[in-house]
Amino acid sequence: MTGENLVGSSWEVLSIGGDPTLEAGRPDMTFLDDGAVAGKASINRYRAAVTLDDDTIEFGMAITTMMAGPQELMDQEQQFLGVLTGRHFWQWDGDELIIGEGSSTLILRGATIGT
Repeated sequence: MTGENLVGSSWEVLSIGGDPTLEAGRPDMTFLDDGAVAGKASINRYRAAVTLDDDTIEFGMAITTMMAGPQELMDQEQQFLGVLTGRHFWQWDGDELIIGEGSSTLILRGATIGT
């Protein structure tokens, strides 16, 4: 699959940097057809420009709403938004999408997959 297959797909974030996400505030990500990703960062909504190549993904600066919530979800949100900066490698692994490496790794499971 290529980056084009991501357009129109929605994903939930299972882990960030190897740590499982909290189900009550699990981030999600939808790849929009206008060259952006958007979703829930844990508490707040976000949107960021995205550029996809065959093996790299580059995120522009994310804009977010500014609501507060439980500290553990705020911490998770900051960790998630920290990954949504700059260029990362990405790959498919079965039904999972892996973005980044090491402490900046997101593992996502498809809620809906574009064609």
